[in-house]
Amino acid sequence: MANLKFIQVGETLGANLLNMVWVLIGLIAIYAGIKNLLDKENPSRYGTALFWSSFGVVCAFGTWLPAKVSGVLVIIMCLPPIFKKVKIGKVDTPSKEHTVEQYKKVGMKIFFRR
Repeated sequence: MANLKFIQVGETLGANLLNMVWVLIGLIAIYAGIKNLLDKENPSRYGTALFWSSFGVVCAFGTWLPAKVSGVLVIIMCLPPIFKKVKIGKVDTPSKEHTVEQYKKVGMKIFFRR
């Protein structure tokens, strides 16, 4: 066993980009947690906010957090769904008229054509 050597792989551009993607995903999840905390119409806003915020912290900063801290955050993240305290809050969906107006304005221009 003493003859085994572990290879250290340096940070590459791909690894840095992947870390940036995880930070972005984590920040979006933290934003979702904050939005749910501020949503007065959500009957389980505290559980939902706790779930999304802890998920976001693990995603965004898990690379730099100690393993025990990440583990505790994952356990905390699992508690609200176990007790059925994660629910959908208020959803702002556009009206049918607004959707038709936007379609007339943009049309199919957002799709690539050959």
